[in-house]
Amino acid sequence: MTTANNVQAIAEKVKSFAMGFIGAFFLALGVSYFSEQSSYRIPRILLPVYEFLGNIGLAIGLLILGGILLHQI
Repeated sequence: MTTANNVQAIAEKVKSFAMGFIGAFFLALGVSYFSEQSSYRIPRILLPVYEFLGNIGLAIGLLILGGILLHQI
């Protein structure tokens, strides 16, 4: 029983670390995307936002998405 609980606890820690890392990455990208760039790395979930609102909408979307991911930790 304790081995299963230990494995589950380690898996939850890895999941929290991954979500925090991705959230921080999205926040960093969001801050840099307020100015126009020659190329963007756009998550598929935010592609309609970029097409409709441009780079400012993408930056705000990335900040919101990164904040949500960091809040889930």
